[in-house]
Amino acid sequence: MRFYWHDISSWGIGTYRFLERKFLHFQNGITLNSADHNTPTIVPVQTNISGTITPGWPGGSPWLSGIADGDVTMYVALAIEVGVDVPVGVFGGAGAGTFRARLLYDFS
Repeated sequence: MRFYWHDISSWGIGTYRFLERKFLHFQNGITLNSADHNTPTIVPVQTNISGTITPGWPGGSPWLSGIADGDVTMYVALAIEVGVDVPVGVFGGAGAGTFRARLLYDFS
């Protein structure tokens, strides 16, 4: 599966960094920081989130849906670092202050 930001043009001027951290098991109270990964802003060339076709499936059975923590593929925590050069205001995707991310998957 490939996870990425759909459109960052509406974030306006200034310095932004879109952060992500992936987990195989749910974790409460996550705080992301500069050590975390950058979320792609274009479609990644290769898989960047575990899916059923990932070799050596981590964390158990390769299920894409379920109720228990072990039945899901991966959790993704997101955050944005905003530079001091960003004017005060509400920014985001299609509508003020919203996020839009996409997940592509292939069941072939």
